[in-house]
Amino acid sequence: MRKLLALVVVTFGFTSLAHGLGIPAPFHVKRDPASAPQPQATPKPAATPVPSSSSSTPFKALWDGKNANATQWTVYAQDAIVRYAPDLLKGADDIETFCPMYDRLGTQDRVNFWVQLIAAMTKYESGFNPASRMVETSMSVDPVTGKQTASEGLLQLSYSDGRNYQRVVANGVCDFDFARDKAYGVTDLRRTILDPQTNLTCGIGILNRQIQRDGKIAVSKTAYWAVIKTDRKTNKLAEIRAITKALSFCR
Repeated sequence: MRKLLALVVVTFGFTSLAHGLGIPAPFHVKRDPASAPQPQATPKPAATPVPSSSSSTPFKALWDGKNANATQWTVYAQDAIVRYAPDLLKGADDIETFCPMYDRLGTQDRVNFWVQLIAAMTKYESGFNPASRMVETSMSVDPVTGKQTASEGLLQLSYSDGRNYQRVVANGVCDFDFARDKAYGVTDLRRTILDPQTNLTCGIGILNRQIQRDGKIAVSKTAYWAVIKTDRKTNKLAEIRAITKALSFCR
């Protein structure tokens, strides 16, 4: 089944997949002029929900009810998976340890599995708090900010990710704008790195790259997030697997 899905994606391309799920093609957006008197957020393509179908199981993401805007986070994550990381739908070598029935799932349920995985990671990374911020004392200075690296937002990303991943994730996915953001307080949700759509989209791009490189969700030193590192005693792999396995379509 995995090989068949991969053949479909390769044959018809992302455009056909996105069209089938009702998601419009991305478009280029120009930044605001540098002379603007006040900082302005960079517009983004509108995220469109993956439409439900009679063949798909009803889905509720783990973060639903944990934040007033969490339902929209699901839309952002679904959109990011289909628009920027369709290779995730092929699965991973260890996918059955997270969802035993994955190879039998249709496209929409596969998308929703990945949303739930991301939501589970978010639970342990930020506690579903989009303004979460942790200064990483064991890491070096962030070359973008010139300050000690900080992990920020739902998936605890850093400004340097925009530079580090620009060649291996879709262009603009990790489009954090520190020059604009420094006008705001460090927990102000107007900052691009804290914006849930930008943060989730970048994180999904990084996860997609990791799986393309390593073939697995759970890996050792090359994992971006400690919660899915196999060589960390503090990982949350058992808890995350329990959350995704609990999905009715994974059992």
